[in-house]
Amino acid sequence: MIKLPDLASLALLSPRVARSATVAVACARIVDDLARTMQFTCAIAEKHEQSWEVVCAAPRRLKAGDDLAGATEISLGSAGGVERVLRIGRADGGQLSDAAWLEILQQTLSDALTVVALRAEVDQARRNNLRCYRFAAELLRPRTRSCLYSFIVEAMARAVGAGTASLAVYNASENALSVVATYGYPTVLVEHVRVSPGEGVLGRVFATGRAEHARTAPPTTPAIRQRRYRGDSYMAAPLKAGAAVLAVISVT
Repeated sequence: MIKLPDLASLALLSPRVARSATVAVACARIVDDLARTMQFTCAIAEKHEQSWEVVCAAPRRLKAGDDLAGATEISLGSAGGVERVLRIGRADGGQLSDAAWLEILQQTLSDALTVVALRAEVDQARRNNLRCYRFAAELLRPRTRSCLYSFIVEAMARAVGAGTASLAVYNASENALSVVATYGYPTVLVEHVRVSPGEGVLGRVFATGRAEHARTAPPTTPAIRQRRYRGDSYMAAPLKAGAAVLAVISVT
């Protein structure tokens, strides 16, 4: 007869998990505590696209499928937008059959992971707000126009970990956008380029006033060579004053 931890033990596990700094730490704590308490093998797997990946296990040597044939599988919800399952394997390969206990375990752990994920989101939002405040304060410092352009491009690129970036400003006399600052490659390579409203990604974002993003390299105008975009994703956003679009910032 398998003896499962009593409800008091589960009640103690929940706050320990909820105090974790990150969801990854919380998951590691879950498998370690359960494996030690029940003397079973435990693992947590996350769903990425269409496949499941074991992200933590106890004992540590466990890999996907090892010692978990016929394991009892418990959904841990999707805290932080990632679906997770807990797999508990018995030495005899049997299933855990106490449905009421498993339901309490599932609710306890999924709630604790949700708390950790929400706290992480709040902390991230706080850091983002602080970065935005510092960025806005820097924009108000006296500097030349070219220095301002360079500052904007570099700040935006670093904020998202981009390899390349550009700032294209609209010139009404030419009815076109021109690249005035770059990050990751010399501006001189594209400073002659003029992009009409509606042309390519930059022109389309300028014309519509709506940002674009994708996980593929962006289509480019013939004047901007494809080798400028060596990453696998891009984002372009309009810079506005009221309803008027003044420029387009793009990062790849």
